[in-house]
Amino acid sequence: MSFCGKELTANSCSGTSHLIRHAAECTRKIVGSKFQSQLSRTSTGQLSNFSFNQVVARRETVKYIIKTEQPFSRVEHPDFEEWIQKAFGPQFQPISRNTVKRDVKKLYAEEKTDLLVTLSNIPGRVCLTFDLWTSNQPLCYILLTAHFIYANWILQKRIICLSDLDAPHTGQAMTTSIINQLQNWGIYEKIFTITLDNASSNDVLARFLERCLPSCTTSKLLHVRCCCHILNLIVQDGLEAVKPFIERIK
Repeated sequence: MSFCGKELTANSCSGTSHLIRHAAECTRKIVGSKFQSQLSRTSTGQLSNFSFNQVVARRETVKYIIKTEQPFSRVEHPDFEEWIQKAFGPQFQPISRNTVKRDVKKLYAEEKTDLLVTLSNIPGRVCLTFDLWTSNQPLCYILLTAHFIYANWILQKRIICLSDLDAPHTGQAMTTSIINQLQNWGIYEKIFTITLDNASSNDVLARFLERCLPSCTTSKLLHVRCCCHILNLIVQDGLEAVKPFIERIK
């Protein structure tokens, strides 16, 4: 049986003429050959129209470093240089860690400018989520995320602040940091709600924000308590209630 599914005799007395004739007339072989020829011409045409652009290649390399959270020194590693030469071609000029650092800052400035324009054109209000944590050093960091619906009615989420917070980490200190960020991003008068966990310092933060934000009506509307944190507290209380039984099972 041939590859096209047709049965052909292969007896020694039948000769090979019918096999040669079928090979020349096989429909599947002809179609496959035409497809391979067309694919080859398409690939050749695309390659012939391709022009290397050092600026584009360098920008894509910087995006790769950012998205994969690689250190800037990654671009100076011999394996990376070998990969980049094969991926982009020998025309690509290797870049240093200092160049990547400058490009990252430049890209951040461009994205920040675009986000400022977007936030200034928001037709409605902005909801915030706020988080605070302490690293092993210990250093305290705050994370502020803006949630809004743009003109296309698609929910948007943008991190507008990830910075360290000087001690003491009081509600007033957090309020000052948040207000500065809102003023810098031009959404000081557009805040609708802010979602916080149930820490006591966050209750103080909500009261301070109520006094500072011109768009706020009452703290009951401004302060939204984090449902995930509430569920976590419920689970912790439940585990504490069954802890003696768990210890017995262990």
